[in-house]
Amino acid sequence: MSIIIDAGACIGEWLSDRLNNEDIFYCFEPLDANFLRLHVGYNDKPNVTLVQAALGSVSGIITLYNAPNAPSWGASTCPDKWKRPSKVDVPVVRLSDYWKEYINGPVKILKMNIEGAEYDVLEDLLDAGIINEFSTILYQDHGIRGDKCIPSCRDKAYEIFPRLQKEFTGELLFIPHCGTNCTTDKIPDYLK
Repeated sequence: MSIIIDAGACIGEWLSDRLNNEDIFYCFEPLDANFLRLHVGYNDKPNVTLVQAALGSVSGIITLYNAPNAPSWGASTCPDKWKRPSKVDVPVVRLSDYWKEYINGPVKILKMNIEGAEYDVLEDLLDAGIINEFSTILYQDHGIRGDKCIPSCRDKAYEIFPRLQKEFTGELLFIPHCGTNCTTDKIPDYLK
């Protein structure tokens, strides 16, 4: 039995491809519309814990910025992701605290598609000294390249990757696009 964390679970596409009766899944999704669909689809699964919250480096309330015409997709902690974004305040959970209270053991996979907060969470796991409790970390890049680049995340990404290279002994994989056909690549060479 392994533990898998799906951060930015959205409506459960990634989870649906991996769900089995052997592993324990913790799914985090802060947005009401997405969480409702996630709840309807997976609340009856005894090995799935659903948490309606974002992940971050602190616990409390955080403001997410949405595309004005798509309030349930791609909400970001980065205000510069969208032009004229709408805002929503959501609960946020510090992953290192959640891990200590509810898991406190090895995690097989941490998947993060959390729209720019990946770098804060990774830094928190490093600072808490628990980064190596995670065997594989999958993350969607929101700070480095292409049309998904969020300028305010770029500096944080370049700051955190050298530390990860030195301290993290697990596997760090980049998710170019996440959904039902999630693919992974090794960490981009230009970040090494």
